[in-house]
Amino acid sequence: MILLDATTGLRRSELFALKWSDVDFSNLELNVTRSIYLRAVGNCKTEASRKPVPIDAQVAADLWLWKEASTYSKLDDWIFASPHTRGKHPFWPDIVLQKIIRPAARRAESPRGSGGTHFATPTPRS
Repeated sequence: MILLDATTGLRRSELFALKWSDVDFSNLELNVTRSIYLRAVGNCKTEASRKPVPIDAQVAADLWLWKEASTYSKLDDWIFASPHTRGKHPFWPDIVLQKIIRPAARRAESPRGSGGTHFATPTPRS
């Protein structure tokens, strides 16, 4: 999740709204077509957000491994499906931030805090 976010610059609302059908492994692209906020699925924030986002080959390989290991790997499943909802909803970003990312950053003694709308500094989109 962090690797995908760090290498694509997606907003967390876009990251958690990704479904397996949005991943084009052949062309190494993500088709960002929706965002999610408080379990409400909607449009992306801007027109630029709806453009295909390139993904690195190694990131795509790691994403493929995640798909193979995931209980929720059908095309219409969320990439980051929550097992607490039996895959009906993706994980809640704030819970992931609070329970996983911030403790990991503290353990790593990261000089940068985490928060805001991104998990990492976004890369520019063209």
